[in-house]
Amino acid sequence: MCSELFGYTKAELIGMNRFDLVHKNEIKKIRKKKQTNSQASYEVIAINKEGTLLPVLVRGSNITKNNVTHRVSIILDLTELKKTQKALELLNKDLAIKVIEEVDKNKKKDLQLLHQARHAQMGELINMIAHQWRQPLNAIAATIMNIQLQLSLEKFDLDKK
Repeated sequence: MCSELFGYTKAELIGMNRFDLVHKNEIKKIRKKKQTNSQASYEVIAINKEGTLLPVLVRGSNITKNNVTHRVSIILDLTELKKTQKALELLNKDLAIKVIEEVDKNKKKDLQLLHQARHAQMGELINMIAHQWRQPLNAIAATIMNIQLQLSLEKFDLDKK
């Protein structure tokens, strides 16, 4: 009911101008809709008896009776819908921020794993190089030990080439 939405009694509403129930910035929009006889729905900001602004959806139609044109409108309160939309927008923003944060965390983890993999490959490469160096050194060490053993046993021939 209109009286519930705007806070006026039925007696107070009778004879009121429709422009008394809307924000002054909305008057041009309403006049234009009446002149064009547009039946399309449109949003306006209404004002209740206490002065609170209310978003409403209006759908109107012109009717003529006794050569006098009147505008008949249906008004739907959008306050809860707007609150829900705002809450959903905030939730979407929070979700977008969380997604960005998680993507950043994953990128950091991937980068850390890449660094660890590179360090492991470098360790393997150094290990292979060390192995290649140890092989000839072991042969030289074995030859020296053989010469030392032969020298200690006095079986080494110093003149032999």
